[in-house]
Amino acid sequence: MIYRLELYQVRHFAAVADTGSFTKAAIRAAVMQSALSASIAKLEEELGVVHRSSKLVTLTAAGASVFRRSLRSMMFLI
Repeated sequence: MIYRLELYQVRHFAAVADTGSFTKAAIRAAVMQSALSASIAKLEEELGVVHRSSKLVTLTAAGASVFRRSLRSMMFLI
């Protein structure tokens, strides 16, 4: 199955992966936390990319793979 990420999803996911926090990621991505959370929830449902706990967000193995690929893809956009 091929899943195509939208650019905003890549930005949101990269911010969450880098900060480990939805609050910090929302600030970094300059979006409301609820919008970022909804964006990541869609990725969680489709790809299983993160584990959420009350205070910490960690990447799954699939999430780490998506993060590496998204960083490579973003390099072409700069």
